[in-house]
Amino acid sequence: MNLKTIYRLAAASFAIYLASAGGARAAIINGDFNNGLTGWTISSVLTPGLAGALVTAGSQAGNGYASLSSGGFGATNIAVLSLQQSFMVDATATELVADFGLADAFVDPTGVPATPPAGGDLLSLSVSGGGSGSRAAFRYDQIRRNPPDLVEPTESIGGRAGIGTGLDLLSGPLFSYRVTADLSDFIGQTVTLSLDLLSLDDGQVTIYGFDNVALRAAAPPPGGNVPLPPTLLLLAAAGLLMPQRSRRHA
Repeated sequence: MNLKTIYRLAAASFAIYLASAGGARAAIINGDFNNGLTGWTISSVLTPGLAGALVTAGSQAGNGYASLSSGGFGATNIAVLSLQQSFMVDATATELVADFGLADAFVDPTGVPATPPAGGDLLSLSVSGGGSGSRAAFRYDQIRRNPPDLVEPTESIGGRAGIGTGLDLLSGPLFSYRVTADLSDFIGQTVTLSLDLLSLDDGQVTIYGFDNVALRAAAPPPGGNVPLPPTLLLLAAAGLLMPQRSRRHA
């Protein structure tokens, strides 16, 4: 096979690579929630029709965010709310970031706590899909009033391995933390991101907010290089060889 044929095959392979990458969505839709909950799906274990009142889009100073409310009384003593979105994990954007915080909390005037009180709420962020199972990034356990807990790759929670790599404090009035997660184990897979609230009957209506959910390129390791797709390497090799052939026939 001559070099010109190799070059053509490499170019065709690269075109196929671009087409396949463009055919799948490798991005979060409406991660800033400026278009309400467009692109997101509400999943719940609740009295029918109540979830839509507890998972809503809020706004602060013109900036949208997602709001998950514990709902208080009148539904069930234990409720599970999830705000979900599916996407493909591309090798060029394997880092997931999201801002979250406690938006509001007040005593529910419509009833009395369960006897004995069931406790507080459990907030978490997880990713699942493909053959890599379900992975957790963080959890906030209001029952113990602890700070949010990052679930690191060396840890697990509820049988789910950790993917959390960073938990940074924010100075904004609503969002207190930014969580970072590593999705590199999911490259090439379609996954579902789930923002989950396990609401327990503790006599409080607690509202949590999420915002700025996005995918971004992971920073290369110190002194490391960003790997090229195999088709690009093949193109580079063909490009280096072609001038040598020209020189031999000059």
